[in-house]
Amino acid sequence: MTYTKLKNGITLVETKDAIRNENKMKAIQHNIIDLYWEYDRMSSSGQKSLEALAKIVGVPTEKEMKQQSKVTGEIK
Repeated sequence: MTYTKLKNGITLVETKDAIRNENKMKAIQHNIIDLYWEYDRMSSSGQKSLEALAKIVGVPTEKEMKQQSKVTGEIK
């Protein structure tokens, strides 16, 4: 395996891994957001699991979205 040293001291391989991990995180966040469309149909256990995952990956929870829509007057 060949490593190319960049000016900031990070190797090219490490940079590709960082991009790959960032893309994975964005995909996870997108899917969690998508699951909120089914929030009302989920069991209370499913809702708790979704809320926990949202917090872990930095996606607003259902409660946070409702609070934001009250403040801004937007319907989400």
